[in-house]
Amino acid sequence: MQVENLAAGRTDWAGYQDKLWGVRQWILGRSFEAEDRIMFVDAYGVLLSGGEEDIWRGYRAYNSPDLLIAAEKNSFPFADVADDYPEVDTAYRFLNSGGFIGTAAAILKMINWIEDDDVVREICRTATDQGYVVRYYLEQGGVDNVKLDTHCLVFNCMWGVRWDKEVGFENGRFVNKVTLSKPAVLHFNGGAYWTKDHNNVMLSMVEKMEMRGSGGLVGVEQPE
Repeated sequence: MQVENLAAGRTDWAGYQDKLWGVRQWILGRSFEAEDRIMFVDAYGVLLSGGEEDIWRGYRAYNSPDLLIAAEKNSFPFADVADDYPEVDTAYRFLNSGGFIGTAAAILKMINWIEDDDVVREICRTATDQGYVVRYYLEQGGVDNVKLDTHCLVFNCMWGVRWDKEVGFENGRFVNKVTLSKPAVLHFNGGAYWTKDHNNVMLSMVEKMEMRGSGGLVGVEQPE
């Protein structure tokens, strides 16, 4: 798997629309076929707890959809659309735009859904890029084979996750003790990495991974 930092060296950030357009620019600047699979993840606040085979295994478990998007516990940024999401059997019901994997064609279709750049800027200004992707999923998602990772098989969004009850490790691999999955990508969205004493829990998790430890997190308290 080839990994690239799309923002490396850039100093011209103009808003959350730049994340969407940066992905588009990167795809169009490569020789991808329409059905080539691409994965995007946020960089800040993200840990990898698995490898390439783990990612593809989780993706294939959803029957290799055109687009698989991360899911979280919170209907952000639009609380009023929570009931518009399909019912699922986990707490991870709501879309999170910090991670997705799918075909080049499906990703470009999502990003190009609204052609008016000014409209995209306004959505991203008031609701971030997640607001744009949420609207796409709820208003257009049924058109294509678009799914949310509601069982955290690839992505685990950490907002609202209780470290003492839901987090475990098995030989260095992160384990979601509720979904019983081992997601490869941990996304600490919404500042979910802060401990009660204002340290970063990601450091404790990295240590657990590097030591190939098992069991729960010890010595870190989560804010109330």
